[in-house]
Amino acid sequence: MIERVIGTLMGLVHGLPGTTFSNVGQRGSYDSDKAACLTLDEVEHWLAVAVAKYYHRHPHEGLEGQTPLRRWQEGVTTLLTEAAVCRCREILARTWWTSCQCCVAACSATGSRLIT
Repeated sequence: MIERVIGTLMGLVHGLPGTTFSNVGQRGSYDSDKAACLTLDEVEHWLAVAVAKYYHRHPHEGLEGQTPLRRWQEGVTTLLTEAAVCRCREILARTWWTSCQCCVAACSATGSRLIT
């Protein structure tokens, strides 16, 4: 996975102004220091934007065509829903009316409902 991230980002890096070459053999006598046109802060900012606005928003084959952002959102939604349902059941278990056989509690992420 890390190799894929690096490959994608390196493809983007080579589109930056002042980029050099993939290896020292290709670079030859090219003066990288003289041709540099971005500061370290600018490169760090570019990297954060590239990950957040490009990498995480483009479909990945390894994610069955979904974006990492979408997968993350689904995971958070699932965790929050499961946590809400578990919390709901915990609260219901501590209340007096859960022992009443004529009531059924329906729990969901949006709350609980008593069905009599």
